[in-house]
Amino acid sequence: MTEKAKTETELQAWDIYFAAALPLAKEKADASGLSENKSWDKLLKVASEVADDMLKARRLRG
Repeated sequence: MTEKAKTETELQAWDIYFAAALPLAKEKADASGLSENKSWDKLLKVASEVADDMLKARRLRG
């Protein structure tokens, strides 16, 4: 997680956002041709970035 959660509620929200982002990240990561470890790393990175963006948007709605 690059965007640190400030509260337990934010951490729980980030976890939900991350899980929800995994299917999108799988499509967006396009890890074809990469080794299994690198494809997982890319998938997790993309899902984390989406979750970070969603957490930032949640804060703005405040």
